Amino acid sequence: MKTFKLLVLFAISLLFYTYSYSQTVFEDATALNFKADGTFTTAAFTSAGELITAKVNKSSLGTYLEIGKFDDKGTYTKRAMIELSDDLIDLRAKFNKNVDKIMMFSKMPDDRSFQLADVLTGEIIGDIETGDVGNFDFTPDGTAIAFSSGANSYLFELAEFTPVMTYKENTFLSFSRDGKIVYCKGKNDAINYLDTKTGIPNKTYTLKDYKSIDFEFNGELIACAYPPYLRFFKLSTSGAVEVKNYENLFTVPSYSTNFEYIVSDDNSAGKRNVYSLKEGLIYEAKIESYTPGKERIIISPDDTRMVLLTDKKIFYYDFEMIKYFSKMSKRFADLYQTNDQFQTDQDLISRGERVKSRKSDLLTVFKDEMKINEITVTNTQRNSLGVVDIKLVGVGFYDPNTEMYDVTLAIPVNYTTSKNVTAKVKVPKIQAEIFSNNWQKFKVSGLRIINDNLNGVYIFNVQIINDINSTVYRCIIHRTLPVHTASFDDKYNLATKHYEMRDWYSAIIYMSDFPDDFLKNSVIDVMMKNAIGNYFDEKWRTVNSLSSNNVNQILIYLSDFPPTWSQYQDIESYRKRVVNSVFDARVQKVRDAIADKSYTEALDYLNNYVLKGLKDIYSGNVYEFEGTKEIIPIQNKMYFEIGKRSIEGGNYDRAIEMLKLVTEESPDYSEAQKLLSEAQNNAKK
Repeated sequence: MKTFKLLVLFAISLLFYTYSYSQTVFEDATALNFKADGTFTTAAFTSAGELITAKVNKSSLGTYLEIGKFDDKGTYTKRAMIELSDDLIDLRAKFNKNVDKIMMFSKMPDDRSFQLADVLTGEIIGDIETGDVGNFDFTPDGTAIAFSSGANSYLFELAEFTPVMTYKENTFLSFSRDGKIVYCKGKNDAINYLDTKTGIPNKTYTLKDYKSIDFEFNGELIACAYPPYLRFFKLSTSGAVEVKNYENLFTVPSYSTNFEYIVSDDNSAGKRNVYSLKEGLIYEAKIESYTPGKERIIISPDDTRMVLLTDKKIFYYDFEMIKYFSKMSKRFADLYQTNDQFQTDQDLISRGERVKSRKSDLLTVFKDEMKINEITVTNTQRNSLGVVDIKLVGVGFYDPNTEMYDVTLAIPVNYTTSKNVTAKVKVPKIQAEIFSNNWQKFKVSGLRIINDNLNGVYIFNVQIINDINSTVYRCIIHRTLPVHTASFDDKYNLATKHYEMRDWYSAIIYMSDFPDDFLKNSVIDVMMKNAIGNYFDEKWRTVNSLSSNNVNQILIYLSDFPPTWSQYQDIESYRKRVVNSVFDARVQKVRDAIADKSYTEALDYLNNYVLKGLKDIYSGNVYEFEGTKEIIPIQNKMYFEIGKRSIEGGNYDRAIEMLKLVTEESPDYSEAQKLLSEAQNNAKK
């Protein structure tokens, strides 16, 4: 009977070929694609970019899983119906990579079912007899499925529907990109990399207390949610090493396959945030309140689009539009209005359609502009590499089991300000007591470059230097430079390649932030020392080629040079020449004001911009004006003229104050004394 109902319902859907246009209410980047009403169980993108969806449909004819398709405009078309139990309580489902099969785990009051179905025909292909099923997914090639049940995980081959592997005492998490490795959670918080076919451990790491865990497709970078923190770990020979930490992520995020984009919805605050692993927060929007499902964010395999499934609507986003949204909203204010209080729904729809129609042109413009901007940023960063001193603010708990010390570092966020951050540094047990008793004497250094937005600095390769026993502790735990997804071995190979090409900047970037246990650290240390020396040799030639009028740029460059550089003695003399040129220009400005008989303005400028010295915000030094003898005649002239004018204006107190400052070296000294006496007599009357 159910089969008959299914055929009737499916025939009706084909006969009418139902479709509907979703209402596009322009709120933010949502309107650059579409949103549509409906509660969907899961979704997936085909290789052609089509969005295929699945949702439970209950009616008098029965309970079915409706398979449908959305196009880029939000037009929905039904494609197939898969029969489900009328007693269904809950359903979890996932499409395979080709989106022609779907795996469904159904819960009924007294039963469970784990079934594979054909998306095109709605036919049930096979069942897997099992109890409760935890996480499950298709292998990348779609030939098998892995799932966890109880304390174990299993691999089922789908052609014959037979079990091929049991991963005992391992909970399935996900696959590597090529499907050769299965990532599992084992006993005692172990993260196991198992050979998919044999179950033999390839790597094992320990991570604790996370709310969620995800793997970059090569498995070299791990993302763990510890709300409100998101922490990224890279793999070293002895464990997982933290390399990045984002704050204020209060919900478990979703990720694109290579972690290019990270999406976190804070439903309680009504916000959706999109992060880029390279750029940080790139998009923030207000969202409607909804109840998140078990699988609410689906990202396309090519990392260009995203769909959000809620209990109310489906939201379809384009990451390219999100990436450029803030820039476009400033450029095209008529299209991107944030206050829609006085606009009708039709106004909003029309505005959204105008944006869509111009989407291609807008993206082309901004992509071209961004290419130019990226070249500018890259060149600026290559010239901004410098060595910076960092303050070790305090030490905390030492864990002898992991040999990790908690430390607090004052990490620069720009050239003038710092922010205290907590980090962990590996200190061998035999050195822990020395570290504890002498940490205030230790030096901390790091490398810095201007960040991608040119409004602050990235800090990386932070090292704590223990001069007592000549030990350097690598502080890889804190790094604001964008994370490399490559393995440490691949990073080493890239560093070596650029070193051989004498591309010192790139070599330094790739050689930075290796963990203590990397086997080739001794080689890296030698190459790093040579690369830094050669980089600053080249930079010195650049500095000497700059125009003497380019004072700020010269001072920035000079602040980058480390005291260990071979020609560092030349830095201070060069800086002194630059500072003197600044003072010369300022003194000339005083002379020009005197020539215009603007004596009060000249005196104020002299006191504030010459006699108070010059603070070089890039090096932190304050330089005093050395031409005091040169200034005395100028001062006498200003004191005398201001005093004389004050008498003429009847301001005898001001006159007395100024005339008393005229020294005997002044040619006007005698006249100044007469005027002083006159002012004092008038002040007594």
